[in-house]
Amino acid sequence: MLKNGSRETALIQNDVNKSFYSFLNTFLIISESCFPIIHVTPKTKANCWITTGIRISCKQQKKRLYIHSKNGNCSKFKAYYTQYCTILRKIIRRATEMYYSDLLALSDDKFRTSWNIIKSESGKGNNKIHKPSEFKLGNKNVCINQAAEAFNNYFLNVVEELNIDKAGIKSAIPLRRKWFSGGFPNMIHISITESEIICTIAYLKSKSSCGYNGILNKILKKCGNHNIIVPEQYGFREGVSTDIATHKLIETVFNAWKRNKYVAGIFFDLTKAFDCVSHELLLSKLQFYGVIGTILDWLKSYLINRKQRVDLEFRNLHHYSSCWDTL
Repeated sequence: MLKNGSRETALIQNDVNKSFYSFLNTFLIISESCFPIIHVTPKTKANCWITTGIRISCKQQKKRLYIHSKNGNCSKFKAYYTQYCTILRKIIRRATEMYYSDLLALSDDKFRTSWNIIKSESGKGNNKIHKPSEFKLGNKNVCINQAAEAFNNYFLNVVEELNIDKAGIKSAIPLRRKWFSGGFPNMIHISITESEIICTIAYLKSKSSCGYNGILNKILKKCGNHNIIVPEQYGFREGVSTDIATHKLIETVFNAWKRNKYVAGIFFDLTKAFDCVSHELLLSKLQFYGVIGTILDWLKSYLINRKQRVDLEFRNLHHYSSCWDTL
């Protein structure tokens, strides 16, 4: 086309610049006709729960109804558009619930799948590696290089900063002596071999055995089958587990969010509950209940001169460790 195109206007010009711009104009016209510019919108990752019907209803039908309702003054048509949007939202909500329910039903790891759904809905499903530059520890900002040591010092000293009332510790044993004046028999230390333990465990029957609370598992199953135990009890019941409890909680939160309702949760956290136990009081109680001799020394050795450290690791890329310190 350029070869057969008109070049007379470019050749008859005496000025070189005018001749060049005349040729450039002819070249651009031919180029744009042969290679038209096509604007392409990058495709975003569509939600898997969007069906063809929902896509048509949102992009075509809803848009057309919206334009007519804005341009027209018919109150009935506006009411029809409002009702159409309400029904469409319910359909979208139901399609989302069915899709996520199928994902959880087919998943082997329901806990991981639940968190992936939460990340997808909250927009935090990206895989960008984020390395924090600092941590907030109390009222202080700690650099990442010193974070492991700072956290370790915090865990070592947090019990003292809790200001635990230790007044009742000294009176605990005298009160027990008062309540149990007869005392308890001493625990006898009997030597036993590994083969004897294995043999004893082999004779245990799971159907007739009971837990630490002394209640037979058969009784707990009967209580669950006859609605004696509340449905919110996910432990000690046949056919339910903590995974189902997690799924139920997430499903309740999602349903509330989709209906524009507020979600409130009350969680109880006992700060350093096990670390706040007085080792001196614990050993005194064990001795009061008859744990003496070698067994008491064994437990005492487990509680004394324990060491700990804090390890921080970020996506297997960065690793920081504190020094070993005595609890």
